[in-house]
Amino acid sequence: MNRRRFLSQATAASFVLMSAPGQAASASDAGEGKVIISLGMIPTANYRFVYLNFRMRSGEHHDYFSYHRDDTIFSSERDFDDQSENGIVKILTLAPGEWGIVHFSAYAGVTQFDSAEEVFVPFTVIPGGTVYIGDYEMITKWGKNWLGMKMEYDPSFVVADKSQRDIPIAKRKDPNIANVTVAVPAIAATNPYFVSSRPAGSEL
Repeated sequence: MNRRRFLSQATAASFVLMSAPGQAASASDAGEGKVIISLGMIPTANYRFVYLNFRMRSGEHHDYFSYHRDDTIFSSERDFDDQSENGIVKILTLAPGEWGIVHFSAYAGVTQFDSAEEVFVPFTVIPGGTVYIGDYEMITKWGKNWLGMKMEYDPSFVVADKSQRDIPIAKRKDPNIANVTVAVPAIAATNPYFVSSRPAGSEL
């Protein structure tokens, strides 16, 4: 389901340096809006960091952000951390219009997992407004390799409305946020990477 690659430590470090937040193209149009989103992981996952990539349906703009959970240099300051999930709340400023989450990358040690196909989890940026599009919790499947060792594979995301937790965090980060429209995308049953409930085979 996911494309799996192996990276040297040097290559992984170089990717992080080249992909540091702020390097992706950002919208600068008048009337841009704000998007609140949270990105986390189940505590038992062994992934070091994960990226979500966004694209405007027209292709005019794109953006991304990442959660670095256990990275030596770029570890993120966690906004929530409990027995079910840890992660961050991010506020994106984007051009108004229809956008979608189209791709992800996740890193476990020197193994990189990429979505093998582009998807489109849609959301709409409101001109001058703020929209909350949900919590994206990365989960994983578990199995055994040829040596019988327990291993993770096929990361995916449970999309949920955790606005009662996330919006107050966002408002503490940005006091200018006032009214927030909660619009968590409906996830198509055929989506290979994003689901609306935790599937069997994932662990806390």
